[in-house]
Amino acid sequence: MGEITPAFVRRLLTAAKRKQTDSRLLALLGSAVDHASDLGDEEGLELAATAIEVALARKVTAPTAAALHYFHANAWGALRHLRHKDLSAAWTWESVEHEREILSLRRALRHAGFSKLERGIKCQVYTNLANVLSNIGRFIDAIEYYDRALALNTDYGMALGNKGMCLMLYAREHYEPGHRRIFAGCAARLLDQALGCSLEAPAARAGFTRHLDIARKAYKEHSCAGTENLNGHALGASPEEEHFRSWCLRHRLFVNPLNDIGPVAIASWDYLVLPPLTVIAKHGSGFHGFYNQLKQEYVAARWLHYEATELSSPGFVDQQINLLDTRDRTAFGIQLEKVKFAMRAAYSLFDKVARFVDYYLDLKLKRTYFRWFWYEGKGNEQRLRAAFAGRQNLALRALFWLSKEPLEDNLLWMTFKFFAFRRRSCSVIEDGEDR
Repeated sequence: MGEITPAFVRRLLTAAKRKQTDSRLLALLGSAVDHASDLGDEEGLELAATAIEVALARKVTAPTAAALHYFHANAWGALRHLRHKDLSAAWTWESVEHEREILSLRRALRHAGFSKLERGIKCQVYTNLANVLSNIGRFIDAIEYYDRALALNTDYGMALGNKGMCLMLYAREHYEPGHRRIFAGCAARLLDQALGCSLEAPAARAGFTRHLDIARKAYKEHSCAGTENLNGHALGASPEEEHFRSWCLRHRLFVNPLNDIGPVAIASWDYLVLPPLTVIAKHGSGFHGFYNQLKQEYVAARWLHYEATELSSPGFVDQQINLLDTRDRTAFGIQLEKVKFAMRAAYSLFDKVARFVDYYLDLKLKRTYFRWFWYEGKGNEQRLRAAFAGRQNLALRALFWLSKEPLEDNLLWMTFKFFAFRRRSCSVIEDGEDR
């Protein structure tokens, strides 16, 4: 092979247009993306992304299609790195590069061929999706995907190291010094473990080493006496309470950032409240009261879901109810209705979080829909509100990106994704200047 140049990348893409076996097609397009990325060749990456879209329109096997979505994400990920280097670009809220990378990775995961991919590629897909979610502030979702990669390979160094870096970013958004120390300790252990593994990206080792030093320093700086034993706490006064709290911990449903570290007993209560705020007299305790209501509605929805899925209802509740058999296999029952009530309550929290942000930032909006209140104007004139554009608040930007999730893909799952912002609803509060 001669010198790798932009012209060589174009030759690879030209070859990919011709009829090829699936394995040869993947080799050509994968190499084109990798070489264009190494060269910093933006045009080459755009051409590669287009070539992959053309290839996906062909008749290829399911595993090949899943791999092509992954390559497409890699092309857009490389473009993201090239175009968002400086600080001003890094804080651009609207980003086609982020959007297309996330979408392509999700398409790879959802594709029927994903299950047939090699374990290493699956780990890369999970880790890359986690990385881009962490980059936009969605740490809770990122941790979930790092854990999926580690469930496949406990020694996957890229997932271990990047998860450690994600925990450090998460800690920076939290106002509690003791919790920051715990996050730093967990991050240090993950980064140290990653450095003992083989790493695919040569530059990753230097980055993980640097962040390990930062994590160790942060761990020493924050005093947190008595919290080293994360499981040295009782889960309840009865077996029933222990079962409920264990269930919440296992599904990471406590309003407590420490629950995102894992199912540790210290996180078995709804700890998080708003930090101290200095407000003008007319607001009084309105922010805290509003947050209290959001939190209580979430807790109620969580309990209804638990009660419906984990506990039995008295048999008589569903008896002697005269329902017409419509022969369409419709299911009825008190437990099913509880799940539906829980989901309605959960889904309603989206718009209430939007109202909270509107109230805090004094936007004075007449209507607040979580999916759209970020924008002003209509049609071609629609743009991000000045109150959000470029604002250096990672937790607030995470909410913005959560609002962009494609609801049509799986409305049932998305309804319960409010669990992913249950704790960020307090983190958007800014202490003094924007972060």
